Amino acid sequence: MDNNINQQVKLITINQLHDSLMTFNKNSIELKKLCVGLITGLPAILFKIEGNAIKSEYAIILLIMVIGFLVLDSHYHYNQKKIRTAMNAIKTELSEGSEGIAVENLKWYKSVFNVSNVLYFFLALVCGYYIWCLK
Repeated sequence: MDNNINQQVKLITINQLHDSLMTFNKNSIELKKLCVGLITGLPAILFKIEGNAIKSEYAIILLIMVIGFLVLDSHYHYNQKKIRTAMNAIKTELSEGSEGIAVENLKWYKSVFNVSNVLYFFLALVCGYYIWCLK
């Protein structure tokens, strides 16, 4: 009976971790939408106000915004990895019946350099190019 209760608790824990993982995924996608909207909308508004002249200060502001979005999205990705690792450990405990499986050690810098963040590196490259060309 005690084993059955432990299995039920672990299944509920997996469901709760999955729900939090889906929340992180949704927030990450919303963050990317917000980034693209701001990075494309802000220059359009500034071109309308200032004319067609691009100032390097605007590109620097956009670059700072991109770096901020990169840090936030890397934080989301890091937490998603931690949740997936915990879920896999619990699933392994359920399937093998063993307790105390070690969770792998995650590095924060690996979450910065992932395929999901290519958008931010591209936008930072474009902003850097404009800064370099406008000086």
